[in-house]
Amino acid sequence: FLHNNENFLKYLIENAKLSTIVLPILQSLYKHPETHLELNYASMQLVVLLLLTQNPDFSIKSSEEKIAQCNWIRDHYVYNASLQSLIVIVLARCVIHMTKKNDHFLHSNCLAILTNISLTFQYLHPYAAQRLLSLFGILSRSLIKRQQENLPISTPKSENNSDDDVH
Repeated sequence: FLHNNENFLKYLIENAKLSTIVLPILQSLYKHPETHLELNYASMQLVVLLLLTQNPDFSIKSSEEKIAQCNWIRDHYVYNASLQSLIVIVLARCVIHMTKKNDHFLHSNCLAILTNISLTFQYLHPYAAQRLLSLFGILSRSLIKRQQENLPISTPKSENNSDDDVH
């Protein structure tokens, strides 16, 4: 519904308190889904976040909306953080904890969401900045390791990528 109705998306971003929409999604993603069913549910939640973050107004508004306290984040005490900082914390955590699983959809969507909101990063919470640096370090080490082992870099495979199909 969000991807087909731009007017509804615009209305939602302009008039709703974004934390009422986004915080339940972030809380669910933070719990680090392990089972296949939970991974499917997480994928759905990521698609919703991806659709929201494709609108530049969402990124700006999420950087301005402050959350006084976030008791459900157990890694670090987070207070007076922007909604955008919480998105960064949760998505970086998802990618870091899911690096051993080869779920390209999850990784791609998390990184796409982070990319979408990165243009409006302002006053990130220090813990959010730390998580971004940790994520960058892990991804860099993974890339270097793959290059040293001469392994292909993980990218989604396209179905029509073969020259053998030419007749």
